[in-house]
Amino acid sequence: MEIHMSLDRINFRIEDVHVDDFQRFYDSLDIVEKMGFLNVRRDFGKGHSEYKYNLHVGQGDGAVYVAYRHNSENAKLVKERFHVKVEYNPSKHDRYDFKQFWLCMSDFQMFRKSIKSVDIAFDIAVPISNIVAVSTTGKAMNKYQTTMYFGQRSSNAFLRIYDKAKEEGKKDEVKTRIEFTIVFPPETTFQLLQSVSSYDVFEQYIVSVVQYDKLDAELACVLYAINSGFRSLKDFTRRKQEKIKNALLETERINFQAVFDEQKTRLFQDIKSAMCLQL
Repeated sequence: MEIHMSLDRINFRIEDVHVDDFQRFYDSLDIVEKMGFLNVRRDFGKGHSEYKYNLHVGQGDGAVYVAYRHNSENAKLVKERFHVKVEYNPSKHDRYDFKQFWLCMSDFQMFRKSIKSVDIAFDIAVPISNIVAVSTTGKAMNKYQTTMYFGQRSSNAFLRIYDKAKEEGKKDEVKTRIEFTIVFPPETTFQLLQSVSSYDVFEQYIVSVVQYDKLDAELACVLYAINSGFRSLKDFTRRKQEKIKNALLETERINFQAVFDEQKTRLFQDIKSAMCLQL
């Protein structure tokens, strides 16, 4: 079973940026926008849980979100130095189209950077109707049309499973995407990230490829009901839940950790490139 792993989204920080340094970047971006090279939407947050500066650079899936000066931080205590948040999807972002933006960002190249979170995607050529997923930690599945969700968006171990071929408009292709969000502890550098050998988020779910016609009728009906969203694991007794989990383990369970181990070199290179503030 061939599985392709890729970096779908990255959220990183540029640390200890003084207000004067950010203002120079802000002014440079303003000039670039007035020259017609970029479209920038600016929002200014006032809430305690918001950033003061919110910049949405570009439009669509390739856009970049830049935020600065979280309102929960005291300017005097941090000596007017705050982190810059950068978030985007490298797989849908064309650096050449955004070259003026990255030229503005290059002023931060020598600043210390840390990784807040990444979305790692696994693509498999199997119909989504044959993918059954259950949480081993008690998370409920939410479903919208054929897309399955576990956990809260942007939180650690958030899982989304959806029909990627349908999203791409490829009617003659079969591709299901299984997407994990991994949130890292504060101050996680790229070097520290490379030293991590395994991720517990992969063990928080049992995701299996199920051939219903090869199972006994009762189990096939139960798994199909879970996949369809008609029933959740919590609808069954604890004893029945364990039976369902054990049955899934005996099917073709996807070993995400093994795929990660095989393809992590390319993934780490993609993360490093995504955090590079130069063209």
